[in-house]
Amino acid sequence: MPTLRTVAHNGLMKLSVQLFTLRSSCADDLEGTLEAIRAMGLRYVEFAGLHDHSPLHVRSFLERLGLEPSGCHVSLERLREGLDEVIAESKLLHNRHVVLPWVPADFFGSGWASCAPELESIGERLASEGLVFCYHNHAFEMEFEGAKPGLDVLFESTSPESLQAQIDCYWVQWGGQDPATYIRDLAGRIPTVHLKDGLMGSEPQDAIAGQGALDWNSILAACAEARVEFGVVEMDHPPGDPLDAVRRCVEFFRSRGVAE
Repeated sequence: MPTLRTVAHNGLMKLSVQLFTLRSSCADDLEGTLEAIRAMGLRYVEFAGLHDHSPLHVRSFLERLGLEPSGCHVSLERLREGLDEVIAESKLLHNRHVVLPWVPADFFGSGWASCAPELESIGERLASEGLVFCYHNHAFEMEFEGAKPGLDVLFESTSPESLQAQIDCYWVQWGGQDPATYIRDLAGRIPTVHLKDGLMGSEPQDAIAGQGALDWNSILAACAEARVEFGVVEMDHPPGDPLDAVRRCVEFFRSRGVAE
């Protein structure tokens, strides 16, 4: 079996960063923030909004710097009310993964299976345009609905062609489940993961990768086995300076063989 380092260099795991981690600096200077990310040697970023820039303007930043989108987080409201615009924006940015990052409690209040038809419809439309629709979990999807976690119900109620997974490793563990198991179980349906570390205290708390509670040996092995395409560094509340926190996380994952 190839080592994690070989897998990473063969393109089966490309390192990216979720720009929500750097939201303040992106709001102040998106182009400068992208330059700082590129200076770390990264080639991929995941967007969470364009900070009042046009898609064409952002594409010019990316092309100048040699960056590509690994995905874009798009709200449920925007998917409902502006799906044509989301599709056009993704194509302009050369983005393939459209990720639903969060849903309100009333969306799944009648059970996760009840959410499936709407997400299936959105995913079918995106797929018809050559795009991949992904669902990003938090901890509340780990709460059991009957005999299994809600996230399991959601994926069992939708087709892989219409809905893929973006597993957030820390939120899975915070919710009482094992992220490596989820990644393996979703093999073939998980193009991207959030490589987020954190502490397991009384409240969620982000940590620099390798300094939290997650077992990265197990998680990265599962990513290799599941042929995850993008490993995305993310912190909701980075400790210290956000750019430095991202840099330290990138260095950690590079030391584990995730080199792109």
